[in-house]
Amino acid sequence: MRFFLLLLFVPLAFSSQITLEREWTIPDSMGKFVDFQGALVVNNSHQKIVSIESEQDLVQDDLGTIWVQFNDNITSEKIYAKAVVDVDYRTAILSDAPLPSAPVQATDLTSYDEEMAAKARQLSSNSSLQTIANLVNWIHSSMEYDDSYWDKIKSAKETFQERRGVCVQYAHLFISMASSLGFETRYVTGYVYAGDWQPHTWTEVYVPSYGWLPADPTYGQVGTFDNHIAIAYGRDQLDTYDALLSKDNETSFHVNDTLSIQFSEKQQKDNMNITFDDQSLLIRVAILNPTSEYVFGNYVFESNYENDSGVLLLKPNQTFNKYYGVNRSLFSDGLSVSASFNGETEKKNFIIEKPGACIPVFLLLALFMNKILV
Repeated sequence: MRFFLLLLFVPLAFSSQITLEREWTIPDSMGKFVDFQGALVVNNSHQKIVSIESEQDLVQDDLGTIWVQFNDNITSEKIYAKAVVDVDYRTAILSDAPLPSAPVQATDLTSYDEEMAAKARQLSSNSSLQTIANLVNWIHSSMEYDDSYWDKIKSAKETFQERRGVCVQYAHLFISMASSLGFETRYVTGYVYAGDWQPHTWTEVYVPSYGWLPADPTYGQVGTFDNHIAIAYGRDQLDTYDALLSKDNETSFHVNDTLSIQFSEKQQKDNMNITFDDQSLLIRVAILNPTSEYVFGNYVFESNYENDSGVLLLKPNQTFNKYYGVNRSLFSDGLSVSASFNGETEKKNFIIEKPGACIPVFLLLALFMNKILV
């Protein structure tokens, strides 16, 4: 009998609906007894399950991962499940909290040493939210993405020294440094859409008075994500896996995933402005948070002379201002500037007039007298 799970909820105006299909293939297994468990999708405050379709048993664990389970003789070499999920990674953080009081225990892959803990303390502040943003910004800017690290198992200590890796190493390093400050964390596996769907890993960090806050140091994001879908939780790279037990040592499996976005809606708000002061030669980027909530955002500034980016934390009802100086002598035709915050983009073109050549007064008088004498 085909099993359907349907949860009803009020859809949100700012969201994506993603369909995830997972198909596990167990070759040469017909008639064999197997004990199988495969992660399908996470059900949490950012991911609301619309429906699930599966011929197998479904179990949701304490963290919210929904598992497909099969414990019987194989009658088909393929195990299939499909989930339709509404994903909304906006946050509604009403209060900040001081740092936790004591470090938390880490795994072998996410343990830290005193040098790492000292760096984390240097990046910390009295604000839990600002500290998380600082950690993500530092890891994102300090690490070099290196495809050769795929399938490698590297500890956070090794990553801290090598400063390179892929999303797995970025996540391990964040978990390690956050743990040294006392934050509880979770390792998240899933997919991200970046031109196409790609396997990806990020983290969640527990913030007192709010709950589990998503943080992705690979992409330099906190709270507000684009097109992520979580499949499973764990403590580290070795703690998130599908499992197959069989009396036949030759039995193995592989999984094929298909993902598609049914719709994606983003509400644009006119909360950003760029101005230029011709007297002080300063560009001002102003971002308004008109809400009573703390807002994380991905900030990018681009011009033909300077680029800037990072995670920003805006306090309730705060107007964030950032200034950039301009060297007038570098521009003859004008200046193009753009800034974005959580997908809202503002572009401006400014005309910068070069000062005219200044001829000393004594030289003007000499020229004038010479003209008269001639």
